[in-house]
Amino acid sequence: SAVAVLTGQRAARYVTIFGQTVALSAVPLPTGAAGTPLGRMELPDGMAVGVLHQDGAFELRCEAPERVLLEEDRLLALRRAGEGAAREIRAFARGREFGRAVVLAGRGNNGGDALVVAARLGLPVIIYATGPLNELRGEAAEAARDLPENIEVRVCDGLTGRDFRRDDLIIDGLLGTGFTGELRPRFRNWIETANRSGCPIAALDLPSGINGDTGKADSGLAIRAELTVTFG
Repeated sequence: SAVAVLTGQRAARYVTIFGQTVALSAVPLPTGAAGTPLGRMELPDGMAVGVLHQDGAFELRCEAPERVLLEEDRLLALRRAGEGAAREIRAFARGREFGRAVVLAGRGNNGGDALVVAARLGLPVIIYATGPLNELRGEAAEAARDLPENIEVRVCDGLTGRDFRRDDLIIDGLLGTGFTGELRPRFRNWIETANRSGCPIAALDLPSGINGDTGKADSGLAIRAELTVTFG
């Protein structure tokens, strides 16, 4: 049957296939596997195979190309992913007496996901951001502009135990699937402090500090999440 080939750099995160939005960043990217199939994703009415090329581009091959299209509105895709993640987190929180959600938001797309989730949790929310939200770019900047005015945002260099309460639910949106290598001191501080807080943590994409290619913590440190919500 016919095969559609869709290509894009890592920034082109979302593709719609058979009406289902798939986050390309959620596809495993094994080291040294350029040009080889990354794996298969079971989707309604068909099968998709992801391929990583040497230049870092993705190639997504699918049957029924007339039903495959690049997601034109990536902000819409970001919102859909965030809404889905928020539903999973609300289900995780059901029956537990959380006083508020503390959202840890980085500067990249993972931080953008976290901002979308923050607006949809149904809990009082405070956002600890690694940088000013007005410096975000792309869909993450749009997600920041969508935040309700009643959500407090603090830009923090470091965190201490005093930044968390015993009844907090922490949402980890610091680092996403593109992270590799050693943690910078700021991220090490944030991750260590969140882990020591004793509060339940829900991670977006994958726990911050985990190498998305290997599944390992290159720095020997990562968020200890009770729940991880991936997009794909």
